[in-house]
Amino acid sequence: MNINATLAANKITGARVEVYTCGMLAQKTRVLPPSSRKSRPVYASFPIIYHNTSIGMLHLVQPQTLSRSELQKFNCVTKKLALIIKRYQATTLSNHYLGKTVNITPYSDHTLKLDAFIEIAASTRCPVIIRGEFGSEKLSVASAIHYNSTLKHQPFIEIDCSTPCLSAFEKNISRCFEQGRGGSLFLHAIDELPLPQQLLLTQLIQAQQSVNDKTEKHIRFLISTTRSLTRQVISGEFSRQLYLKLNYLNIQLAPLNERKQDIPEIVEKLMNRHRLYPEQSLSEHVKEAFCRYHWPGNYQQLERVLIRLLTLAGSNPIQLTDLHHSAPEMRPAPDKATSKTVPAANKAGSGPGAKSPFIPDLITQIINKNHQAFDDLHPALQQALCYIAENYCSQVSLQQLADQLGISASHLCALFKSQLNNSYKQIITELKIEKARRLFISTPLARVSDVAEKSGFGDISHFEKAFKRFTDCTPRAFKSALSHARPPVN
Repeated sequence: MNINATLAANKITGARVEVYTCGMLAQKTRVLPPSSRKSRPVYASFPIIYHNTSIGMLHLVQPQTLSRSELQKFNCVTKKLALIIKRYQATTLSNHYLGKTVNITPYSDHTLKLDAFIEIAASTRCPVIIRGEFGSEKLSVASAIHYNSTLKHQPFIEIDCSTPCLSAFEKNISRCFEQGRGGSLFLHAIDELPLPQQLLLTQLIQAQQSVNDKTEKHIRFLISTTRSLTRQVISGEFSRQLYLKLNYLNIQLAPLNERKQDIPEIVEKLMNRHRLYPEQSLSEHVKEAFCRYHWPGNYQQLERVLIRLLTLAGSNPIQLTDLHHSAPEMRPAPDKATSKTVPAANKAGSGPGAKSPFIPDLITQIINKNHQAFDDLHPALQQALCYIAENYCSQVSLQQLADQLGISASHLCALFKSQLNNSYKQIITELKIEKARRLFISTPLARVSDVAEKSGFGDISHFEKAFKRFTDCTPRAFKSALSHARPPVN
């Protein structure tokens, strides 16, 4: 920790410094010897404060001529050092307890502001909502909050909220509540949680608050979402009661596309972690390509692409041809191909952070099995869409689809996001909704439950929620509108 902090301090101050990270009581800045009115060479020590507690001292051991105003600037430096040191602590504890690294890498202003929020959130036990795009560092932020808090040696348990089965979710959440007593629960993708599961979660939180009087036995909730929960409450997709129980602290993570100045340092850190041999490196053209690319899958996509590149590359330094072979989505495409691969996404004006748009052309082409429309896509993605066209009403997970194609699920996920600007789950849901819509039109007297089953929805509440999300009306309202639009029978 001393080495990391010293390097960071040198980078920030440009001066030779030493950092002692011993436990000391907070104290005022000490200047030795006492300064006079005139500027003179001095030795100075500055406390490094985090959570209003000194976690060490920064000692300036190189005599310099410093004015009083210059000395005061070191208070800002020690604040940044405190954030960097605690980031290192969170990474160490996360590696120890979870086997995962906290992926908060550069020292840019944006990242240091994120560290400052983590300090605030770590000082309390109230819930924190972490909002960010698909693939952003939401888990890293949640674990950094936990491992910089007083709960750092208590359990940190992650729960996937996208589970559609109520009984499976109930069994899992009850077990996690029991195991997580006194620690933190990370509710991942809570915006995907169906309403019945939301009701169950609300009841469990209420039970915890009423039964446990001792706060050390309470569970701290950290929540991630890709969509605005406020908008979901307004649209009826998210429980207002659950939202009120969770809405205390909020942080919005900027997508990687909006902080490209961080990419060189992220790539450098990932290279140090994943390179196959010490001399393996990237050419300048490859580094520039990494900085230019828009990274729809954010940090997770960047890491996957780099790992695949380091594994498959046949040259050193690694060249652009290696990059384009292992990551075709990063290959510059002609305008014609670009317009075919992402038709609705760019025309709809969806930027970073926007909700994935509905793509009627793509959905229609899949349902109609117009395989020629996929010719300009990556070969693996072409095979995936052809398979989906035959099996989208079945319960096929992304991992099962990837196994069918003989590629990794992470690679396939990146292809969906980069070339279609959509996730696999989103496309499957849109296909099922379109099939349901066509069934209602062709058989207007069919029961809603029958249409849900034929469309591949095992849960009626999930079907109603998804149908309203994509058509702006409930299935029953859609049926009613169709019946009024049909001409009377003579």
